[in-house]
Amino acid sequence: HGYRYEMSNCLFEASFENILKTCECAPGFHSMGGVEAMENFEVCSGEKLTCMNELLNRMGEFDHVKFNGKQTKCRSACEDQVNSLFVTTSSYPNRKTLIYREEFCIMASRLIQKCKGHKRKPLDREYPNLCNLIHDLDDIDFCPNKEWTLPKHLNCSSHRCPMVEAILDYAQDNLVMFNIFIKD
Repeated sequence: HGYRYEMSNCLFEASFENILKTCECAPGFHSMGGVEAMENFEVCSGEKLTCMNELLNRMGEFDHVKFNGKQTKCRSACEDQVNSLFVTTSSYPNRKTLIYREEFCIMASRLIQKCKGHKRKPLDREYPNLCNLIHDLDDIDFCPNKEWTLPKHLNCSSHRCPMVEAILDYAQDNLVMFNIFIKD
């Protein structure tokens, strides 16, 4: 009758059909969805009302409904999975925090390798000083324990480091991060 299928709806329908058949009347409270029954049966009253109440008190015992001309057993509804979607954004990479993340070390290492290989020309074209600035990182352990350590001998201060600025400029144009959480 246009309702979302649930076991409780089916059990009610089974009781409703049983009332129509056994008591030969239609429950007056069920005019919506039972229009056809209301047209073909009188509203339950008197002995028929007593019959209806007895069958309603046994709801759950009746578990078959008429479907496509056949008696069909009520079944549990399929499980639905509903995923709520929330989208948030933030600036990434954040210039103030990226140097404290493992991704900075990974990117610096990969850039050093790219500057040694055939990708140097496109890098020099887009980021003219990048390879020259990070060249001195090649021979030192700049990320012990996957944490950036400011190279003291490479013209860097705690407030300004041209090498870090160049890597951050590259990161700003080329890094993206996605976190996707899927509920079990």
